[in-house]
Amino acid sequence: MYAVATCTGSIYRGTTTDDVGDTVDVDVDTATPVATRVLARIKTRTVQLRDQTTQNPITVRRPVAEMQSDTDIRPGDRYRCTRHRDTYVVLSATQPDQLGRESDLIVQLQQVTPAE
Repeated sequence: MYAVATCTGSIYRGTTTDDVGDTVDVDVDTATPVATRVLARIKTRTVQLRDQTTQNPITVRRPVAEMQSDTDIRPGDRYRCTRHRDTYVVLSATQPDQLGRESDLIVQLQQVTPAE
């Protein structure tokens, strides 16, 4: 990993069924992680979007993580930062092209637990 890590966390994957038979994500508080001690540098990026009803431009801040290039993380996984106890859903994971070296993964996140 080329970026300086700001947290260490765990990756959770999979679904289960609830009491009424609906498919839900596994509970990160009770599930076994598929990977632990995963280093990440989480920061926020500003993204310009358009409001769908008014077409006015709006600015949104989204969390983005940089992780080691060999990290097995997929869209739909959850990443929990053990330092801050924040949980994120992985929206996408891409690896930009770099000349001469393998670059870090860029992981788009959406926070699903509020920061304390």
